[in-house]
Amino acid sequence: MTKKELFVKIAEGELGTEAPKGDDKYIEWYGGFNNDVPWCAIFVSWCAHMAGLGEESVPKHASCTLGRSKFREMGRFHSPGSYIPEPGDLVYFDWDKTGDCDHVGIVKSANAISFTTIEGNSANAVRQRIYLMKNDQIAGFAEVKEPIDTLSEAIDKLSRAGVINSPDYWKKNHSKLQYVDELIIKFARKL
Repeated sequence: MTKKELFVKIAEGELGTEAPKGDDKYIEWYGGFNNDVPWCAIFVSWCAHMAGLGEESVPKHASCTLGRSKFREMGRFHSPGSYIPEPGDLVYFDWDKTGDCDHVGIVKSANAISFTTIEGNSANAVRQRIYLMKNDQIAGFAEVKEPIDTLSEAIDKLSRAGVINSPDYWKKNHSKLQYVDELIIKFARKL
């Protein structure tokens, strides 16, 4: 199971959790807030943390607008209609169409017509929802990248991207060059 799949599974396991007390564990984990705060983005951050997705995959955020900004900075925020999300990606909503994001959910499944989410603070609970792709309140989708934790994963990713050839050679000979392990992993994380 990938960490993105685990991310969705953890969120599914929280379905039915309700405010005012059930949401306390997410808010207390995040820290710095009283327990009466909008918690959809906090829920997303908590689930990502529990799944082992680090800041390079899902930046920790309590504000939906800040979350969107962080994904934009990483080049992984997509306008509606330009991207079909994958399970484990995020969807940001702008309910009142002011330009600020008001809500975020975790994509459970998607196709060209609709998508299913798991959302914290949806009518004060963790709920599953279904939306049409053409919903004009979608601000966009955030692409959650699977983390690269090992040299082998990094070499495989670079090979798939066409950056290097002969992945078996790299796996066998990487140790002959000082610091190449760290460089390969850092480079692969940037793709």
